[in-house]
Amino acid sequence: MFRYSWSQARFIGETLEASLERLGRLRYDGVELPQLSMQPSEVTARLKHHGLSCASINGRFIGADRDLLSSDQNLRSKAAAYVLSCMRVASSVGAPFVIVVPTHIGKLRPASSRAEDWDHAVASLREIGQFGQDLGVTAVVNV
Repeated sequence: MFRYSWSQARFIGETLEASLERLGRLRYDGVELPQLSMQPSEVTARLKHHGLSCASINGRFIGADRDLLSSDQNLRSKAAAYVLSCMRVASSVGAPFVIVVPTHIGKLRPASSRAEDWDHAVASLREIGQFGQDLGVTAVVNV
């Protein structure tokens, strides 16, 4: 059986409640949520109220501190910590996946070399993958 979900990010400028109401009314099964500032228990209650599950959490990868490929170890650590926070939220709301963009949106070329970027990506994603495995959450890489 197919499960249908929709990304709440597509409803630009709409409240989460309005999006969930519409998706529930249209009998979607789930919703992809952006990393939200509200408590996971509140998200879970709203999803349950509308008969939805959380299909995935989609991080916001804007800015150098969200770049898993950065040549700066400090920035890579901040980016990994952000993804790990998304995974904690995903686990708390029952989402099996976190969408990960390895480099920040708008980055046009490697900061160092492609080979070094690749090595940084592998190391970052390995750490993220292990953490996710412990939580039962899978990182899905979107490039």
